[in-house]
Amino acid sequence: MRIVMKSVASILVVFCMSAIVVAQGAAPQAPPPPAARKLVSVRLTPKVYWVKGMGFGAFIVGEKGVIVFDACRSPEAARQMQALIAKVTSKPITTMILTHSDSDHVNGLPAFPAGIRIISLEQNRKDIVDSATEGHLAPEYMAIPKAYLPNHIVAGRTEMKIEGEKMVLLSWAPAHSLGDLVIYLPEERIMLAGDLVVLDQQDLPLIHIDHGGSSKGWVTSVQGMLTYDASLYIVGHEGAVVRDDIEKQLDAAIAERAKVKELYEKGVPLAEIQVAVQDPNPNKKPASGPANGPKFPPFSEVLYTELKRGTF
Repeated sequence: MRIVMKSVASILVVFCMSAIVVAQGAAPQAPPPPAARKLVSVRLTPKVYWVKGMGFGAFIVGEKGVIVFDACRSPEAARQMQALIAKVTSKPITTMILTHSDSDHVNGLPAFPAGIRIISLEQNRKDIVDSATEGHLAPEYMAIPKAYLPNHIVAGRTEMKIEGEKMVLLSWAPAHSLGDLVIYLPEERIMLAGDLVVLDQQDLPLIHIDHGGSSKGWVTSVQGMLTYDASLYIVGHEGAVVRDDIEKQLDAAIAERAKVKELYEKGVPLAEIQVAVQDPNPNKKPASGPANGPKFPPFSEVLYTELKRGTF
């Protein structure tokens, strides 16, 4: 049972559709940007906070400094997050840990203090650099100055003690994205899962099929994550859930992988497969991606594409 549900954002954007007279030859003005989301910190334990209102965000108040998980979708949101931290503690931010390299998790890096330790997987550091180059992926990726790129690389399983907090940094395979890093806090029994698990959209995983993600890697990663003794999981776009929620999505993904493979091998076209497995679910909102960025195809389409490519 989910214990924290993502609330519907109470942001109302009103577009005034009044007639505008534009002088001949004058260029029409672009509409103003939408109002920024309001971020709220939710205390989970005496030291660990979840940041509500962003794709994924959390922080730990350590012995002498603060550890932040993911850098927000924009510098403005990053400044909001730091204001929330300042209300909790006067300790400085010393460490940033990035779960993956989607724009809504890294664009705020330049707004954080210079010189902090920034931890990520190597493939995510490379992706942050590559994604900002012209024509690489999508316009929502910002160019991150070299001084704010990850400067501490981890891989596989890495045990660390940062600001007095024991943690295990874990990565198994490309899954939601080309590199997903999850963080286990053994003393708190909390798992920070990033967007490896997203439960507030479709019931099934969200996979960047054209950006290195993998349904097989997703199953491997979630199975690996569940071998750890966590009582609470902080997941993408929703908040805190419990083990049963994760297991339910894992079981559904394994079952759909098997069914889609069976139907594909019988020559059933994608449209008929999607009806058979009821994916996408018409009762759930469509899977979305970062603003102005790539959108997620239904899990059934991901599987079908992997089968066609031979990457299943």
